Amino acid sequence: MPLTVSEVIKQLELEPLPLEGGYFRRSYLSPQEIDLEKGYKQPLFTCIYFLLTPDAFSALHWLREDEIYHYYLG
Repeated sequence: MPLTVSEVIKQLELEPLPLEGGYFRRSYLSPQEIDLEKGYKQPLFTCIYFLLTPDAFSALHWLREDEIYHYYLG
């Protein structure tokens, strides 16, 4: 029997992502940081889980870093 959306959200401990839409949880945050312009620092990399339901949206947004997607289910 396939997983339900509720089961995935519960198992991965996802939280709603209000401005962008969907559900989210950071699973890793690098302890190393890189310096960018104007004193802005960011982690070398992070890993996240992101779930978008059929009735949700993903708002356009701009990132300073590369983003890689892995499709798992649905």
